[in-house]
Amino acid sequence: MKGIHKNSPKKIVKAKQEGQLLLTRAKDAITKRLVSAGVLVVVGLMIFNITGLVGAENNGNTSVNLVVATGSLEITNVLATATFTSGESGTASTENVVLNNTVIRDWRAVPNVFNLYANASNLDGGSVYNIASSAMTIYGSTIDLNEVEGNFNVADVNLGTNGTLNGNVGLLNSGANTAGAVGLHNMIINASLNALLTANTYTGTLKYTLVSV
Repeated sequence: MKGIHKNSPKKIVKAKQEGQLLLTRAKDAITKRLVSAGVLVVVGLMIFNITGLVGAENNGNTSVNLVVATGSLEITNVLATATFTSGESGTASTENVVLNNTVIRDWRAVPNVFNLYANASNLDGGSVYNIASSAMTIYGSTIDLNEVEGNFNVADVNLGTNGTLNGNVGLLNSGANTAGAVGLHNMIINASLNALLTANTYTGTLKYTLVSV
């Protein structure tokens, strides 16, 4: 009799077994994926921790100080020896010497006014005669100035007077804006010789005095 088809008991058992096998395989695949994900998370944490340890620093700081001390007011580069033009015994004459390259440095914390003076001893010839300091004239008015260091304001320096070296002759006086160094050139000294001087070498000392005002 033909009609409704019914599966045999063997086919039903086989189908159930195949279904269970597919479920088992699916569970295994899911389990493996979860395990792999867990391993990746653990490895990631390990890498993070290792990186964190490597990047950690133990720092120490040192405070470093450099002190710049206050400078001074001074006169430098003064010639050790200077020689007048030569005179001649028995003839009255005026001889001269020109002094160059003397430097005044002013590196005080707050530059103030300064004055420069000059005087001289007699020129001694070791005999009866000498050349008196009153016979020598220095010319403050002819001095040439130039900036040597810093931003020395040459225009803020006033040239002094001309005078005989038996007293202090004012050569320069500065304003208050003269930090740095200035060079002094063309300082002329004349010596008036009389005809009675004997042939000899006459020697004395020119003294500079730098005063902070």
